[in-house]
Amino acid sequence: APLGVPAPARVFVAATPGEWLPLQVLAHSIRRHASLRVEVTALGALGLPQPLPRDPALRPRTPFSFQRFLVPRACGYAGRALYLDADMLVLRDLLPLWRRPFGAAPVLTVAGDGSGRRPQASVMLMDCDRLRWDLPALVAELDAGRLGYPQLMEDFIAAQAEAGIDPVWNSLEAWSPGRTALLHYTDMPRQPWVSCANPLGRLWVGALREALAAGAVTREEVAREVALGHVRPSLLAQ
Repeated sequence: APLGVPAPARVFVAATPGEWLPLQVLAHSIRRHASLRVEVTALGALGLPQPLPRDPALRPRTPFSFQRFLVPRACGYAGRALYLDADMLVLRDLLPLWRRPFGAAPVLTVAGDGSGRRPQASVMLMDCDRLRWDLPALVAELDAGRLGYPQLMEDFIAAQAEAGIDPVWNSLEAWSPGRTALLHYTDMPRQPWVSCANPLGRLWVGALREALAAGAVTREEVAREVALGHVRPSLLAQ
């Protein structure tokens, strides 16, 4: 960044082409509330190698599960970065999360919410200077039998992470007005871009309308995503 201009917050989002619209709505929701410059990057669009394990049983549960491991390399192993999933909506200023200090661990994940839920790695703040994650090398470990899928996705992250982020930054299908900072639509069959049945769908549709009004998304692009079968046709009527 030029002298005197703060560097932007670097946000990396895991998504496939099918999540193009939720990704745009998420990006707009981040920028709309942010008091700092934000750079939002779709990890799948970076062209970095994403090899799959030979054994289908070891392959990612979603097409983008392994994309989180690309972030340090995408940052040149320097600086801080925030990782998010595409099925989210940000409802508050990102600044307090972005500036959160690191401790001994190079990764901050979302703390459990007291319900017995384990820390969540769908929102991660990374200190890329201290992370040497390399996806092809991790997949080679899976192929060689030195790593299992739960070991990679849970233990591997947990070993390098501290659950230092408030649960308000990963609220699973729950919204508390004025408190929820990030709403995560985890119920895949009822995600508001594919279903009208989500009780909190109106919040996402409202965010889509805001993105349309701001020119961040066009009606033609929504129509294209409908035609591709990525989102429900009733979105156009709404």
